[in-house]
Amino acid sequence: MPIKKPDLSELTKKFDLNSIVGGIKSLLSQESETPQVDPSDAIGAKIAQLSLMTQQMAKMHEQLAADFTAASHLLNELYKDLEALRHPPQPPAPGTGAQE
Repeated sequence: MPIKKPDLSELTKKFDLNSIVGGIKSLLSQESETPQVDPSDAIGAKIAQLSLMTQQMAKMHEQLAADFTAASHLLNELYKDLEALRHPPQPPAPGTGAQE
């Protein structure tokens, strides 16, 4: 009985990374500048630092989403190549109408 191989494309459908990145982008305005705060304002300084960190994380997440998509594509292609090696096309049997 052949073992059913997992379809990796189903896994990528479950994790919609582009949707996650879009959600983060909607929370952060890439065009907004980090607020300039008075150094003696501890709360304002922390808010500015958090703003910078979230902008950096959003950029990193966008790159990770692209990398995950590329890795998923490579895994799917590798699986197809492996299946082609496991099950090579069979030559037509003699006498089945194929020209010899």
